[in-house]
Amino acid sequence: MLALIFSCMLQQTSIVDKASSAFFYLILISWTQFGDLIISNMSDLSSATFGLFAAELMTICLTWSLRAQQLASPYSTRVRVFWGFTHPNMIGSLAEILIFAALTLLILQWKKIFRTIKWYALLIIAVQSVYIIKVSDSRTSLFSTIVFVGFLALEWLRRVSKKWFLFVLISLLPVVTLVAVNFVQSYLLNDVAFMSRLNFGLMKATPLTALVGNGMVSNADLNMSNMNGAHGEMAAALLFYKNGISGIIGYVAIFGNLWLHLRVQANHLQKIIGAALLSAILVGSIGEAYIVNITNVFPMLGLILLSSLTYNQNIFQSNFERNLLDESAYQATEEYN
Repeated sequence: MLALIFSCMLQQTSIVDKASSAFFYLILISWTQFGDLIISNMSDLSSATFGLFAAELMTICLTWSLRAQQLASPYSTRVRVFWGFTHPNMIGSLAEILIFAALTLLILQWKKIFRTIKWYALLIIAVQSVYIIKVSDSRTSLFSTIVFVGFLALEWLRRVSKKWFLFVLISLLPVVTLVAVNFVQSYLLNDVAFMSRLNFGLMKATPLTALVGNGMVSNADLNMSNMNGAHGEMAAALLFYKNGISGIIGYVAIFGNLWLHLRVQANHLQKIIGAALLSAILVGSIGEAYIVNITNVFPMLGLILLSSLTYNQNIFQSNFERNLLDESAYQATEEYN
């Protein structure tokens, strides 16, 4: 992790830019390694979830008039609604993390909040967020959400019947592989927006920039003649541009450390939700620079929640409180038997 800070000091940038880069990664490290001190209980997560939802709803209401103009003018060959947000993927990623947070609260606090005002409010947040992802046409948010929900659905099925779980899992492997291959061949490879993120043909890296990167950069002002990699929307390419090989090593260390600690998490349900969240974040980073952009809401709440689920030992759930997965799985098992 110190490789990220070290690489900033060796970059061919001004003192101010070096300090800016170092501060950026100090924040990132604090989110991923000390998030359990920020979100330490369900009350903290509830406050963050409802606060973000209120801010999103207020922005949509205040900029509702922009919707008609956006519907009349297709964005990047697609009709995408994003109201007062700067980009469709920004509101899409906000809706995505609200789904993750709402489902986490619903699952872990099911017995406590079932059919209360909070329960209905969380359902409204989840449903509204699905609608936002649909109208913003944010494909990365959609894929990441499918990964997160699919992970939890498989865990539920495992609790209902291990035989059916193994059958579905084995059946899904070839299906997912065929769908993925077909999606890449027929869609991604013919999509200009995605292919531009894989354009490594302009790589002109010096030995120093390849090792430590070029420093902080605005995605809108990338100097393509001096890029280490591709456009700034793909996490791996942007990371290589900003911090070179040392940055990639630093990120592997950060997320590897999270994964190792998640594996030994005593609370199994926290481990499952954490693994689902980690998978969704990494999948999303293929299409968006989630993990190298702290100015977006998604990495802030997503990484802090991931860290909290990883390092907090059984804080989110009482041992004597049945959660949603346990409750629904128990009922399904009774019916199955």
